[in-house]
Amino acid sequence: MPKDDYEKCQDFANPDWREVHKHNEDAGVTLMYGGSRSSDEVGHGNEKKKKKKPLPFQCVVLKEKEEVQNPFSGEKVMLEPDAVAVYDSIKGAEYLADPNNGDDPRWETVRKGIAWFQKYYPKEYMILLD
Repeated sequence: MPKDDYEKCQDFANPDWREVHKHNEDAGVTLMYGGSRSSDEVGHGNEKKKKKKPLPFQCVVLKEKEEVQNPFSGEKVMLEPDAVAVYDSIKGAEYLADPNNGDDPRWETVRKGIAWFQKYYPKEYMILLD
């Protein structure tokens, strides 16, 4: 089994910068990962590595972020395109679902969308859907 050693480094001239050196003793290879404090940022400089978020159901995802406002509190948040698509689907399903029939399939869209928001966008969920 290969033995990997990790060394974390900090550039004190730029405290937001972190590097991780991974050395595989068996292969004789050292890899360097750099980025900011965010675990989402790795690679060269501050290029972001975006994690793929599987959508909870089929919906149309556009390319631009959008500002969305909670109709009750008036609070606004910027949503990524995938979150806009899911949010719009949730609101549409809420509007179209039969309020007297809990088995209406549109309620399943609402439930799946809310669970997805709670997992991938918890802050935005609390502002828009809680």
